[in-house]
Amino acid sequence: MATITVKAKPTTAEEKLEELFRQNSKLIYNAAFRITGNADDAEDVLQTIILRLMGRELSDELLAKPKGYWWQAA
Repeated sequence: MATITVKAKPTTAEEKLEELFRQNSKLIYNAAFRITGNADDAEDVLQTIILRLMGRELSDELLAKPKGYWWQAA
């Protein structure tokens, strides 16, 4: 019999940020890579964006439309 695993919705700010990062990290990296043309610089951009968000309260805009926010930030 197959087992179904249900993920609980993230509740803390860290969990929400982690989930958003998992869902959108490729988008951020690809946007940064297109702009910089360099893989190392694109990774630095990705890391910088996440570090900046870690100390902030997540805005309603980010939670509602994360792809637009990530794209603009990158």
